[in-house]
Order: sequence, then C-alpha cells, then structure tokens
Amino acid sequence: MEPAQDALVDLQRLVVDFSAARGWNNDSKNLAASVAIEAAEVMEIFQWKATAEPLSAVERQALALECADVCWYLMRLCAAQGIDLAAALRAKAEINARRFPVRESG
Repeated sequence: MEPAQDALVDLQRLVVDFSAARGWNNDSKNLAASVAIEAAEVMEIFQWKATAEPLSAVERQALALECADVCWYLMRLCAAQGIDLAAALRAKAEINARRFPVRESG
C-alpha cells in the first residue's frame, strides 16, 4: 500500500472505530444526507463573500472543521458500503485524465 493510501485507511479506521464505540451505526441514507448537509455548511462560510475575498483566521478554522465533517461522513458512508475510497479516487482520476487531457485543458 502507498503511504497516502495507508493514511486514508488509517483515518477511515479511526472514524469507523470512533463511531462504533459510541453506537453510531447510521444507515447509508442518513450518512449520505450528512455528507450533503456538511457540504452545505462549507458553502455557508463563503456565502456573501466576494469571489476573491480572503477568509479570516476564524473562518479558515471553521472551514477546516467543516471539511473534516464532510470527510468524516464520507468515510463512514464508504465503509458502510464497502467502498475503498483510495481506489475510488484513483479510478476517478484515471477517468478524468481521459476526459480532460492536459493538452486540451489550457
């Protein structure tokens, strides 16, 4: 396994074990909804900001935590469905490389 994949697997195990220890055995429908809800909270940080307006330190910290929430629920959803997220990301990168070749992306 590559180091990045090891890290992703380790993080997914942390998330799954943490949740299981607390009896948080949510179904896939609720986990998918949670991904979307947390993604909306990411968008909320940028609501009413100009496109190039930088985030404050407090907003950057809030963004980091909301991104972690999205990732948390996504990892739980993948675990619930038996999806290897690292493999899925690699497969999607290959698909996107074919769809959007560098020579045509200038």
